[in-house]
Order: sequence, then C-alpha cells, then structure tokens
Amino acid sequence: QPYVRFVDQQQQPPGRSGSYAQLQQQPVQQLQQPRQLQPQRSPFQPHCALHNPERGGAFRPSISPATDVLMRRLRRLPGFKNIPDSLLLGLLAGSAGLADKLQEGVTLFHQGERTGFWYLLLSGQIEVYLPSTTHGLEASVTLSVLSAGSLFGELEVPVHTCSARTRKPSEFIRISQSSFVNLYNKNADVLHSIVVVMQDMVSEEK
Repeated sequence: QPYVRFVDQQQQPPGRSGSYAQLQQQPVQQLQQPRQLQPQRSPFQPHCALHNPERGGAFRPSISPATDVLMRRLRRLPGFKNIPDSLLLGLLAGSAGLADKLQEGVTLFHQGERTGFWYLLLSGQIEVYLPSTTHGLEASVTLSVLSAGSLFGELEVPVHTCSARTRKPSEFIRISQSSFVNLYNKNADVLHSIVVVMQDMVSEEK
C-alpha cells in the first residue's frame, strides 16, 4: 500500500479518492505583490554570504543534523548549488528535517482542489496532467514529468489548475502555501529561475 501520513478517510470527497494534499491541507495566503516584484535584500544578509559554509567568515546558523542532511542533498540537485543557506533553511523550515515519501501512483493533488502546499522533489518523478474524459472513460493529458530538483506549485490562484501524481516512488518536502508565498515575495530574484508554476504550464498547453 502507498505510504501516506495522517490519512483521514472522512476528508475524502464523495466520488473520488482524496489526494495527498487534501489530507494535509493548511490555510492559504495569496500573493501580496506581483511576481515581477524583486524585493531588496536586507543589508544584514548579502547574497552568497551564507550559501557556502566553508567560505571563511561566513555565518551559518545552528541547525539540526537531519536538516543538515537535507541541505546537503539539495546542494547536489540542479539549480540549488548556489542558493543561500538562509533561503534553503526557509524552504525546509516546516519539515523538521524529514522528507515525505510516497509510492508510485499516489495523487498529490486534484485539479480544482484548494492550494495548500508547494513541493520540493528530492527523488522520484511527478507527472503533472490535465484530467479528461474520452468516450465516457477517464483519461489524462500529460503536461510534464518533473524530476528531482523540481520546486512546483501554484502562485496566484486559490485552486489547483491541474493534477499531479507520483510516477515513481518519490521523496519530497512540503512547504505550506503561506510560507512559500512569503519566501517568494522576499526572494523572487533567486527563486523565479527554479520554480515550476502550475498555472503557467496549463496556460502554455492551451
């Protein structure tokens, strides 16, 4: 059986199985600023001052061994080598140093469900797709297959514009929507090049 933490069958809507995200739902905070906005950094956290802990004089806050292991894993993923430690710690803040693990074929979220999380994929594959019906049978249109290092979710909409499921056993970090929006508004200039925004993918398909 696929591994899902905190499963509550009563939360599943009638007519279909509940997604992983629906079982882990948290309050949503909408973007307060346009995505193009690139907030200035605090003078006390200059860019690249924290990203390399071996650089002489660089300050590195005290972190748990489990979080340190996750940070080392992230450093080996595409796009994360030069991300400041302070931002990585922000992305991992709600994880307690633990990754979520799901088996193949588990739905992360359904199209139309409320947005609750962003996802940072550590290993495995995630299929992003549009559900459809052909001759009365359920079908789907694959938009993309995401691999390790993908940071994906929704930014400016209250519900998911597509669905996502695991194609292989996968490990990932869940980041609450409100936490990610706050991080994005403060670090848009760093994050914009590595995020995968679901509604943009759907718009391109149309």
